[in-house]
Amino acid sequence: MAQKIEFKELNPLQVLLSVFVKFGLTTPYDLISQAGMSVGLTSPALKRMEEAGLLASTLGPRKRMQYALTEKGEEELRK
Repeated sequence: MAQKIEFKELNPLQVLLSVFVKFGLTTPYDLISQAGMSVGLTSPALKRMEEAGLLASTLGPRKRMQYALTEKGEEELRK
């Protein structure tokens, strides 16, 4: 069973990723092509955020992971 990760508060990268996801950059490809972010930076952060319950993922078109903010993620972003 995977260990649940808890965040005390979002770090700047997590805030940026949350905002991008909220406004439509929902796949790692979107973050690379439209936001100029690297896979090495974003993929581990997205996975940690998902493990903490801040993001939810689904398999989208072309087998790309698509992320969406959860209610908990929205709440943390508002803070």
